[in-house]
Amino acid sequence: MKKVLSTLLTVALILSLTPYGTSDVFAADITEPIEVTSGETVLPDGDNVTVIGNYEDYDVVKVLAAGGVNSSLKVNGNVSLIGDGPIKNGTGGYVESINASASLSVSGNVFTGKSQNANGIRLKNISYNNDFVASADVGGSISVEGERFWNPNLAYGIDAYSEQMRVMNASVGKDISVKGTCASGIYHRGIGKVTVGGSIFADSNIYDSDGNITDRGIYAVGTELSSSGKTEVDIKGSIFSSGACADGAVIYNKYSDTDIRGEIDLSVGKDIIVQSSGADDEENGRNRGIYLFCGGYGDISAEVKGDIKVSKTDPSVYCAGIDIIPYGSDYSNDDIPGPFYNNVHVHGDVFSDDIGISIDVKKQMINNILIEGTVSGAESSIDFDDKGYGVEDTNLTVWKIIPNANGHITEYDLGENKGKPVTELENKINYIIRTEQPSAGGTFSVVKADGNALDKVEDLEVAHEGEKVYIKPELKEGYTLKAAYNGEGDNKTELSKDDGGYYIVVPQGGGVTLSVDVEEAPKPTPTPTPTPDGNGGNGGKDGNGNQDGNGNQDKDGDEITKDIPFAENIPVEEKQTVIETANTDKNDIAGSTMKYLGLKAAKVKKNSIKLSWKKVKGADGYIIYGNKCGKKMKYITTIKNGDAKSYTAKKLKKGKYYKYMVVAYKTTASG
Repeated sequence: MKKVLSTLLTVALILSLTPYGTSDVFAADITEPIEVTSGETVLPDGDNVTVIGNYEDYDVVKVLAAGGVNSSLKVNGNVSLIGDGPIKNGTGGYVESINASASLSVSGNVFTGKSQNANGIRLKNISYNNDFVASADVGGSISVEGERFWNPNLAYGIDAYSEQMRVMNASVGKDISVKGTCASGIYHRGIGKVTVGGSIFADSNIYDSDGNITDRGIYAVGTELSSSGKTEVDIKGSIFSSGACADGAVIYNKYSDTDIRGEIDLSVGKDIIVQSSGADDEENGRNRGIYLFCGGYGDISAEVKGDIKVSKTDPSVYCAGIDIIPYGSDYSNDDIPGPFYNNVHVHGDVFSDDIGISIDVKKQMINNILIEGTVSGAESSIDFDDKGYGVEDTNLTVWKIIPNANGHITEYDLGENKGKPVTELENKINYIIRTEQPSAGGTFSVVKADGNALDKVEDLEVAHEGEKVYIKPELKEGYTLKAAYNGEGDNKTELSKDDGGYYIVVPQGGGVTLSVDVEEAPKPTPTPTPTPDGNGGNGGKDGNGNQDGNGNQDKDGDEITKDIPFAENIPVEEKQTVIETANTDKNDIAGSTMKYLGLKAAKVKKNSIKLSWKKVKGADGYIIYGNKCGKKMKYITTIKNGDAKSYTAKKLKKGKYYKYMVVAYKTTASG
């Protein structure tokens, strides 16, 4: 699996990072850089701006606003910078705001190539307050190809930087693809909102002409965020990141020695995929799906609607699906008003070749982590360092945790307890209880042993390890609960049952998915024999069609034997008692025969058997009995159609043997 992931990721990056390779991609209508310093400028429809340059610094289109005079530029085509030789600093679109608002709109794509330091879009705001905005909108995609000519180069899809933490907004209709020894899809330090309609690809590897990696670069980041106000980043697609030090998303609320007291919200519509290509020459490398570098100065929220997967090829490299690390060496935070929250919600699975989730705690910093799927790490699924503050401020909700080789689902990662399970944390883990409702017959709910509803985390029902969870059926009239199970697909186990009904004890690591089998309750079937006479006696012969209780001739019996000469002519209830009490594994039922119905298994599948028989002339319907071999026959259903010739038994267990019997019946005038 690791080889496949690595191959797919590399191919995706190469394809997305090289959409424009030569200068003939665009029909260039404008070949000189454009600079707008005031007012509104709109280029004609279809006009592309393509600059071919070398050795110099280039901003293909630039919008500057200062002194209260707003500026804007609209390009109704593509913007591209193509290197005819090494370019020192190259930017597709540059927007700067100094106490005025500046905006750039590009209806097509933005491409920056062959630059030592390369930017697709660069935003800068050095205004005195937040009344002024620097913004850029790109209707298509952003592609950046940094190239290392002298020193390690920097490459950004969107580079938004404000020392004063002012407002900078950006939107991209499609993908952002960045390639460079230091590559970042989005770098945003300030306030504002960034929306990406597609995915982000960040790749710091250097490839030869055959696509082989010749250098692993330094780092690759899908998105890197810090804020002193409120910053929102919404990525509709996925984040793919590959390199020696590769991260899907890096979020700071403490940057260097600057306090950043802001709120940061990140949303990823699909997956975060990180592939480490190996350690670089200077350090082993750290690779994470989500990396929260927290100083306790603001709230952070990160939501991933797919999976997080982090893999590596070099054993010396560190990998984590989610890594939460407090800033600095002072973990007390006594002088900081709080609390502050790190909220992480992953709708799918979290997987890493090292650590699934690594958590370091800090006073007044609350970690709320919700994983709706499975957490697994090759070394440890959950690593924890409480810094002496315990587990009180760590809230973990997950569907399933895979134990490591030591059988632990959590482990201390430092100190004298290193490698030991974090029992206090395990005792408070909320395990999501999944349910699969039946297709017909009603529903069921899950409750505690006392009958009360389970606790909830964001509308998800949860329970703790060792807690009993009961099935509470809520069926329609005429249906009964046949059995209850835990598991998915073919991997289901029947639940235990006590006076409170079917239940499960939540196991270590969770992974509970509950389902039920519902069947239609047996309905009274009409009998072809007369009822006893008013005197309560069967003084004459019984229901074989001779005399009733008064010694009179049984007319119903005559009717049946006349229409169906081979009929047994006994009440259905009486026959059912014989069938359900007989040992059908050793002997046939008295009166049964293969001659008339010719019952056989017409089609056998993994979880079902289709039974077929010959139609019995004059019959009003058929009654089906069956069970596993080794058990007594049970009533299954009544088919009220004399023309019926088949029935399919479903939800059978693979590897088990089953037996069936079909009885034809006819309703007589006496009911």
